[in-house]
Amino acid sequence: MNTKSIRYIVSLCTVAAVSASLSACQTPQSMSKPTMPNTTIDTATNKQHLKVGDTFSIQLRSNPTTGYRWQLVEPFDKTLLDKVSNHYQADANPNHMVGVGGTETWTFKALKSGHTEIQLHYIRSWEAQNVAAKITKYQIKID
Repeated sequence: MNTKSIRYIVSLCTVAAVSASLSACQTPQSMSKPTMPNTTIDTATNKQHLKVGDTFSIQLRSNPTTGYRWQLVEPFDKTLLDKVSNHYQADANPNHMVGVGGTETWTFKALKSGHTEIQLHYIRSWEAQNVAAKITKYQIKID
């Protein structure tokens, strides 16, 4: 084995070890921090207080190369909230490595006053039992 191959293997192992260490340090709160302009955010309880017309986003760490994606669980009250968009943005990957994660962003708009819940499950859609690896819930109050 040449020196270049050995350096590549050592680099790959180092990246894997650092990634494992960082993911072990994350808490559910750091995995699912909503960003909500012009609203009151209580990330300790995942209760969000909105005004009619507010648009807000929930950003969740994701890695579709593992087969997992966040899925919006029905029902949430579609008369109160409109799902505006859902998109995935991969993390910067200057070394073009396979398996780099990213962030899924779910954007909603408050339509009228009331209470509802947004629930997202991190699942592999093709698995028969659809057991969620992670679940995040947000209690939404709209004035």
